[in-house]
Amino acid sequence: MIPSALKNIANSTSSKIEQLHSCNGLFCISFNLGIENLDYYVYNPSTNQHRLIPLPYLGIKAYEIVVMNLAFDPMVSDCYKLVCVMKLNGVYEIFVYSSETEVWRDCMEMEMEMLNQHCLGQGVFLNGCMHWVSEMSSFLRFDLDLMCFRDMPSTDIPVGVLKRSTRYFGESGGHLHLIEVHGLRSMSFEVLEMEIDYSKWFVKYRVDLSSLHTTYPLMLSEELDLLDVNGRTCNVVSLVVNDKEDTARFLVTTPDVIIEYDAHLLTIKEVADIEIAKIPVIWEDVSVFEWYDTHQYVETMARV
Repeated sequence: MIPSALKNIANSTSSKIEQLHSCNGLFCISFNLGIENLDYYVYNPSTNQHRLIPLPYLGIKAYEIVVMNLAFDPMVSDCYKLVCVMKLNGVYEIFVYSSETEVWRDCMEMEMEMLNQHCLGQGVFLNGCMHWVSEMSSFLRFDLDLMCFRDMPSTDIPVGVLKRSTRYFGESGGHLHLIEVHGLRSMSFEVLEMEIDYSKWFVKYRVDLSSLHTTYPLMLSEELDLLDVNGRTCNVVSLVVNDKEDTARFLVTTPDVIIEYDAHLLTIKEVADIEIAKIPVIWEDVSVFEWYDTHQYVETMARV
């Protein structure tokens, strides 16, 4: 749902709208205006307000914006921040923008090897920090107030496995949650939760979705156009945890339907139907959504 004002901008410039990142009800959206030419907006779908964000000024054009992550916690402040990671001559540079001051701060430079293996586009904001996981490197936690990296435990890569397979990374109920699955078509997995003191990851839930094969036979399809690149036919795209009510609900996509799975009651509820893509896709089927393709809607009256 993009406001008409932003659609008009896109139409007038023949640009492409890309939804980049969301956090607690606010969205960061970019307009691709051409080669190495992007405009970034912060958008509140609840109020239909948007603001064009000026980019950090480097005085040169030979840089690449790797990612723009949004940080917003309405319980702490009505203001939001943006974390911009730029790459220049093989070096990453991190900038932080505050809506309160409307100023970018240059935080640090980092060698290329430290960031190039991380899922930067899917940063998760919690406790004043942006968190990034990685397939092969250590996980990162960047403190937006102290403008520095802090310690964060990583998960072990199993012996004989080249890299991690992240199936979900997000926040709910004030906790970080992570799902990693090593093995094609595995329908059983563990949900890891980070300790409040960041001392370790521990197993919060053990989930087995094998019974879904009976109800949704398309999940057993051997056809390429019903599988993603890893041979999966279902993905966890959202996890909502409420410790007070002792509930944990998973939103799971299959090739033809989105379902809600209650980990405590062991119940399944259909949420929406999906029209299976008919276009042949070599690397990834557009009807099998990943966790980074979804954004939780949270109503907020925050001004942008």
